[in-house]
Amino acid sequence: MNCKVVFVIPHIPDYDDMADMPRPDINWDTPDGNWVGIWGLDWGNQIGDNILKYFPELEFEVWQPDLRADKVYSHTFESGVVQRLIPASILNGEVVSEPMMRELEKAIAVRPRGLVIQVDGRRSALSENLLGRFSDQAPILNQYLGSLSNVWPNYDFRVWRWLQRYFRAKRFLKYILEKQKYLAILDLIPRGPAFEKIAASPDKKIFRHFMGMTEDFFSEGHDKAAIRKKWNIPVGNTVFLSASRLNRLKQIVQIVNAFGKVREEACTLLICGAGSDDFKDQMNSAIEKQHNDVRFLGFLTGERLTDVYKLSDVFIDASLDDGAPFSAWQAMGTGLGVITTATGNAGGFLKKHQAGVYIPRKKVGQWTPVFEAVASGKMQIKRVPIQAVRDTIGWAVCAERKVAIYRAMLEDFHGALSRDASRQGNSKVV
Repeated sequence: MNCKVVFVIPHIPDYDDMADMPRPDINWDTPDGNWVGIWGLDWGNQIGDNILKYFPELEFEVWQPDLRADKVYSHTFESGVVQRLIPASILNGEVVSEPMMRELEKAIAVRPRGLVIQVDGRRSALSENLLGRFSDQAPILNQYLGSLSNVWPNYDFRVWRWLQRYFRAKRFLKYILEKQKYLAILDLIPRGPAFEKIAASPDKKIFRHFMGMTEDFFSEGHDKAAIRKKWNIPVGNTVFLSASRLNRLKQIVQIVNAFGKVREEACTLLICGAGSDDFKDQMNSAIEKQHNDVRFLGFLTGERLTDVYKLSDVFIDASLDDGAPFSAWQAMGTGLGVITTATGNAGGFLKKHQAGVYIPRKKVGQWTPVFEAVASGKMQIKRVPIQAVRDTIGWAVCAERKVAIYRAMLEDFHGALSRDASRQGNSKVV
């Protein structure tokens, strides 16, 4: 299939969150004395790398707005993925990029029948501008890394807060119905009034998808004791892991505080991820107050990240709201037991297999007894078979599914244009 995908990242690079890290290997100095850089770790990079592994005939580019960029900076990875940093600015508090719109015009002109644009489904000024200008020129896939099931808020006894979320949800639903035609969602079982209303719209095409996971995380039979010695982790301890972005929604500080009350001594909590300095200060302050073995390992990638999964026993997902989270899938692929608030599709997968242990999202006081029972061995966590995880989220499966989505979009979009032209008596091939 002669197809090119342009994956648009709606946010600027995380220069602030990565401020305590070295520059990425791919970086350029800018005329104003600053620099721009590409880490190559975004979802777009992971999708592109793995799709091209199985479908090398495709072209895949990742475009990102960058407030520091004075021109378009480009890099081609070994996988064939091209990433571009494109000049951007702030308008009314939101990121916009007229240079990106001009680049898209050029890309569509070069590939009028074979270009797919992929963008985050959540509303942003950038995506709204993109949809407004190009939705009649190229198929645009609005990808939801979260879930459409929770667009509509659950009732909250704090009525004013519920009303705020209710009207925000109504505006968002209106935006989807008016602007978006092709949607890719993470829901295992799509449900809820928002989904039902969107699905009932005759012009919507809704695809279910998974992000895909590399073989590095499908592991069993590894030498856990040897890896623990390398990391100076007590071999006999029950090791809990929290790996995620460090922010309020992930409830990392609450995990630390709940774990700190565990009376079982032979246990360790490891935390890894990237976040703002303010949040890390808050988290580290909570860690310093604990008598238990709690360690923040920083932001990990590659073998260091897979090592931490392999040396652990239990993964904690305490998200208030999530589409997956992908880290919980990685934990299942590595054979870990999962303790979860079950807000995303990983929780749905665990429930399907009657596996994992569930904790309430907001009743943090109920977490400590669960952590303690697991650490002491009084509570056993049922694991999902690793092959079942691979069959669902392995890249061999997910790459084929995503390419099928791109193909279906192109056929639907250009077929619809041809039918419209025919009805107007125009024989021109679009």
